[in-house]
Formats: sequence, structure tokens, C-alpha cells
Amino acid sequence: MKTPVKITLISAGSVIFILIAFFAYMFLPIGVTRVLTPTARITDNIYTVSGGMANCYLISEGDGYILIDTLTDPAVLKAGLNELGIDPGSIRYVFLTHSDYDHTGGLSLFSNAVVFMSADEEQMINGKTSRFIFSPPSVKDIKHKPLNDNQNLILGNVMVRAIAAPGHTPGSMCYLIDGKFLFAGDAMNLSGGKVDVFFPKYTMDMDTMKKSIRKIAEISGISAFFTAHTGYTIDASASFDGWK
Repeated sequence: MKTPVKITLISAGSVIFILIAFFAYMFLPIGVTRVLTPTARITDNIYTVSGGMANCYLISEGDGYILIDTLTDPAVLKAGLNELGIDPGSIRYVFLTHSDYDHTGGLSLFSNAVVFMSADEEQMINGKTSRFIFSPPSVKDIKHKPLNDNQNLILGNVMVRAIAAPGHTPGSMCYLIDGKFLFAGDAMNLSGGKVDVFFPKYTMDMDTMKKSIRKIAEISGISAFFTAHTGYTIDASASFDGWK
């Protein structure tokens, strides 16, 4: 075999190997340990649905429900809601922590709900910013009302405070319910009862994520917080040790 041909084949093989290794690392559960909460009622007015990859959460607001994220698939989410005895039509508001598919995949189930998402996350669905190199947006269109940092909404008998928590994505956002229940999405993980950064390979800006966690750790009054992939804690104060 002539040397130029051999070099071309070796180069092509190396590129293919690198691409296969990259996609295996990104899409196989390498370096990822999920601890999901089974579908259940957690407190008098907080519920969770497990979708296999992530949890989403519901909060009763008096006349209906607020939903935090929507899992990957409407059928899976609907099955979980049925298990809880909750009619999808009773979900009046949907808050997205960010635009990744495992948080937005069930949106089609709620055509009549008002959807909220951080204004800073819009760049992730309009093609301005790529989630990964050369990757298309997870979702290309989300009809929503944009939220800004520290924006407050009163929905039924519930107060929702939007808290910008960039890092995982530029527009990642947490939601603080009634000043005490924090829904963090992928802004952070729980590990051994302590706050930890989210899985590094899925985090766009780790330094910014750490700043976001420190910012949230300084918020007083948080008694419990809920993550998308690693469960929840009812001892939020102790879990933030080391971040304050």
C-alpha cells in the first residue's frame, strides 16, 4: 500500500475512533450516577413523577397545579400523573429549569398551560448557542413567557421566585416556592446529602455553576430542595455546608 493512501486511511480511522469515543462518553452513563425518587406525594402539596432519567415536580396552587419540568416523553409523564390521580388538564403552569430534552420532552401534554422559562435560555432554542459542538437545539420552539432573575409571581396561593443559576446552561433557572422549597433542575446535584456540582460532562460552564451554587447557598429560609437527577433533601441548610 502506498504511503499517502496508508496515511489517509490511518487519519480517517483515527477521526472515526475519536468520534465514536466522544459520542460513547456523552451518551452512555459514564461518570453519571442518578438517584431518582419514585413517583409519589412528597408533602401535602408537593408531588414528583419519575421518568427513568429524571424527576419532575408538581406543586398544588389551590385550583390546579404548577409543574416543574416535563421529563422526556409525554406518555411517560401522563402515566405518572395517572398514578398520582392528577389530571394533566389541571396543570395550569409549567416552569422549565432549562431547555434540555429530558426536561422539555413532555411539553406537548400541556397545550393549555402557561409555560415559563428564563429569558437567558432563549439562546439555547433559537440556534444562537449550541449545547455541544455542532449539536442542534434540543428543542427548537418553546412558546413561553420569559423570566428574569429574582422575578416573583403569585399563582393561586403560591409564590414563585425565579432565580438565575447559569452554568449547566446559560439560562438555567431555579424556582423557590413560598420562600422555602427550592427546585434546582440541573443547577446542582446531591451527593451523600451534600450539594455538589452537576455532572461535568453535561455542564457548559463549571466556574459559573459554582458561582451560582454559592449564590443560592446564601439565600436564607430554604428548608428543602429538589434536584432533577439526584433526589431531594429536607435539610437544605446542612446540605450547603462548604458553599457558604
